[in-house]
Amino acid sequence: MVVIEVDEQAVEQQAVGTVGRALPHGTYDWEWMEAEALYRRAIELGPGYATAHHWLAGDLLALHGRFDEAAEEMEIARQLDPLSVIIQEGRGYLLTLARRYDEAIAVYRALAELDSSFYKAYTSMGRAYSLKGMYGAAIAMLEKGRAMAGEVPSVLGVLGALGHRGLPRCFAGCDSRHNWPAACR
Repeated sequence: MVVIEVDEQAVEQQAVGTVGRALPHGTYDWEWMEAEALYRRAIELGPGYATAHHWLAGDLLALHGRFDEAAEEMEIARQLDPLSVIIQEGRGYLLTLARRYDEAIAVYRALAELDSSFYKAYTSMGRAYSLKGMYGAAIAMLEKGRAMAGEVPSVLGVLGALGHRGLPRCFAGCDSRHNWPAACR
């Protein structure tokens, strides 16, 4: 009989590295089949690695309209790391992409109650409100998150798309190094 000793830490590191390779394949290169194969390989290597399930769900499956599969993977991630606020935010993100805005807003509200300092609870809720056509509520939530996180470009972009006053000054004063003028703070 041959006994094989498995170095669990090395296996986990390989899973982390595999997920790290999957993300750019999908997000930046649009090599979706390769990205999915890498995410699945990472999960095979480290089935308990919550980030692999989370990123497969939000960064690949949901973007392709595979919402049921995405929800399953996100639920696995949540079970593996039930205290992760970013995974909780990911659940709302899937609901937003699926155009289930009221459910997404409920997830983001619960997340804000769980961790009132997590800016993405507010900015994500703002995005869901904006998609629902509730622009006043959207701007209020986006501004609340912006006050916590600072000048996050994606948040400024949503505010700009909503025609939020004051933002043209921000963008006009932004130089190529993204040094934001005082009017934007």
